[in-house]
Amino acid sequence: MYIDPPYNTGARDWKYNNRYVDSNDTWSHSKWLGFMEKRLWLAKRLLKPDGVLIVTIDEHEVHHLGMLLEKVFKEYLRYTITAVINPKGTYKLNFGRVDEQVFFVVPDVGRDVIVPRPRNAKDGNADQLGLGLLRKMVGQGLITRSMLDDGLFDPSELDLIEASFEDDTLSDDDELEMDNSDDTPPEYEDWFLRRRGQESSYRHQRPNQFFAIYIDPVRKMVEGIGPLLGKDEPYQKISKSNYLSVYPIDNDGHERVWRYSRETMQRYIDAGEIVVGSFNKKAKSWTLNHRKLKKEFLRNKTVWWEKRHDAGVHGTNVVNNLLGKRGLFPFPKSVYAVQDALATVVRNRPNALILDFFAGSGTTFHATCLLNAADDGKRRSVLVTNNEVEEKLVKRLISQGIYRGEPEFEAQGIFSLVTRPRCEAVVTGKRPDGKPVPGRHIDGRPLARGFEENIEFFRVDYLDPDDVDLGTQFQAIFPSLWLAAGGLGERPKSPAEAEMLVPPEGCFAILLQEEKFRAFSKAIHDRNDITHVWIVTDSEDAFAEMRAALPGRLITSMLYRDYLRNFRINTRRNL
Repeated sequence: MYIDPPYNTGARDWKYNNRYVDSNDTWSHSKWLGFMEKRLWLAKRLLKPDGVLIVTIDEHEVHHLGMLLEKVFKEYLRYTITAVINPKGTYKLNFGRVDEQVFFVVPDVGRDVIVPRPRNAKDGNADQLGLGLLRKMVGQGLITRSMLDDGLFDPSELDLIEASFEDDTLSDDDELEMDNSDDTPPEYEDWFLRRRGQESSYRHQRPNQFFAIYIDPVRKMVEGIGPLLGKDEPYQKISKSNYLSVYPIDNDGHERVWRYSRETMQRYIDAGEIVVGSFNKKAKSWTLNHRKLKKEFLRNKTVWWEKRHDAGVHGTNVVNNLLGKRGLFPFPKSVYAVQDALATVVRNRPNALILDFFAGSGTTFHATCLLNAADDGKRRSVLVTNNEVEEKLVKRLISQGIYRGEPEFEAQGIFSLVTRPRCEAVVTGKRPDGKPVPGRHIDGRPLARGFEENIEFFRVDYLDPDDVDLGTQFQAIFPSLWLAAGGLGERPKSPAEAEMLVPPEGCFAILLQEEKFRAFSKAIHDRNDITHVWIVTDSEDAFAEMRAALPGRLITSMLYRDYLRNFRINTRRNL
């Protein structure tokens, strides 16, 4: 479940009790919390046992939302991601904000629910920050030592970062000490063999890890290791043309230690995993590395800083291209930011169902299409939105005698102007004016190519339960039955008058006249593709008897009893 609710910035972009809320409202935070709380309780009911709720927010309500999530989802694990979405920064007082927060509400099921990202995937965080950028960030204080302890970086990145801490005035010659060797195979990575952090990296702290390693600098081969020295015993370097001793001495001449003890080091040497790297001119010594296979998957981090998450380039510009007009929707998310957020949960769930009840411009649907295109998945998304018309435009329409509910009024709503045409353009590759959508996705896929997804649009309205119970609203509820069965394939047409409905390519069947049960049972007997069955009957005994006669693999429900129970609202349980 992914939602991007109103941020309560004071911009009068959401309502409470049919009134816009702005920064002049002294109860704006309380109203926002009331607005969100009921929705979160309902969202919790809809989550599967292993389902995850993802909520984006900014500084205006991040702390209030955190406390609300703690209240509603107290038995869940909660994580806060910082995502950079506007690298240029906002032009406001004191600070230029570049980020927003993403809450992940994860069920505590005793195992990982968040999926590690593939190392080489383009749909996740960057594998490694560049060395030059690392130096710059360390120098500006953007990376601190406490971040290393908090686990924000992979082990393969720690060496580079710690090296930047050691000497923030590194020269080009020293860069060789921190880069992988040119001959490092692409499936491997070279970890610096000398420990580089301030904690437990000095000889007096780990005397058992201070000894010589002998190398042949000509052949760049490790020949063996020297004896263990006493705690205060001086070391002596051996330097011959084809035989050198290398000690874990840093650029400033401090006695550090190797990563491993002599016994462990010898095992790695025998396995051919300890390799000679580049020559460090400043230390006048050779860099030694531990060559390891790269991890296939890496754990997601809590800071996301990706070019693909830029909301201007990959949000606003994408929406403009799809709609063929500018300015129809303010601040849409980068489609790749949403894709990456969803991928942390559904990358290994090709049949996942994704719900977004703050649909906005329809980015969640677009992101779902990208996920499916990447791995031939069959993920589905359900988006819910109102058709709110911008406040100033409402006043102008009313002044012209055009009122809510009239076609001219509804045509100016967010669903009519943005959500629906954007989703249609994503699938068809054509803008509302019929022209091909210009531009490409970052993987090179043309926007004009579209996607293979099917998409349906429905208006959600209230029905009189008595009319439903009498069977006079079957045409209205029929689409929800198709959705409940998975919404797979093209939606069949609802029969005006029929004894049963068994679509030839659908995954559901409906018995409308119970006296035709024998023929109905025969019609679906060999249909292994059918998963859901609805039986229209007023008798619970008759329903139980017919359900027992059907294959046990079917999900069988009684109409209209089960429908009315499922869609009952405004009960004490729901409030």
